[in-house]
Amino acid sequence: MRNLFDARFPGKNGAVATFNGSDGKPYDLRLDQRRFIPCSTFKLYLALFGLETGVVRSASELWKYNGERVGQAEGRRDMDLGAALLESSEWYFREVARKIGAKRLRELVAKISYGSGWRGTKPEDSYIDGSMLISPIEQARLAWKLETESLPFAKEHQQIVKNNLKVEKLALWGKTGSSRKFPDGLSLGWYVGACEQSGKPLAFAVLQRTPEAFGPGVRTELVRRLKK
Repeated sequence: MRNLFDARFPGKNGAVATFNGSDGKPYDLRLDQRRFIPCSTFKLYLALFGLETGVVRSASELWKYNGERVGQAEGRRDMDLGAALLESSEWYFREVARKIGAKRLRELVAKISYGSGWRGTKPEDSYIDGSMLISPIEQARLAWKLETESLPFAKEHQQIVKNNLKVEKLALWGKTGSSRKFPDGLSLGWYVGACEQSGKPLAFAVLQRTPEAFGPGVRTELVRRLKK
């Protein structure tokens, strides 16, 4: 993977971590082991938690839009889980988190050893309010478990999440995440998932930290470089 990254991508304030099941490689030690808010990358696990607890009864179950004016306009509509993952729908995953509830969410986050754990009180804000943090290397290790379906959940549920995030014509799946600007003027742009390198799976976490950082932009650039 090293040849995919340079001074422009993810940039001097960026970080990349990869994991192949036995070897974790941070490419920028200034950031790779520091923890940040996960943003929408946590929806990978909210989707799994929803399926595992029965809050989401199936990937095709249609949820009626609750009218909450959050996130991008295209995400404000009736949705099933697959569409919600693709659109990174804010209202949908906030509703999933609410229905899971604070006690269960805290237990599920601890069950998969997710970063710092969740210390908040409002489940719907768990991935954006700073009450839960994770590093790129921790993200890559968890993505490996999802790739190999070794998380403590039904394999079928892990497959559903990955299959709904696959990039067409590439052995690649992943979830983006973006933040608003922090007081230092910088934003976060995540892309977390797994791809195939030399015929073997490799989990990754790419993080940009710039004034214009945007998760979908990180994905677009990685896809472009992988295609080359």
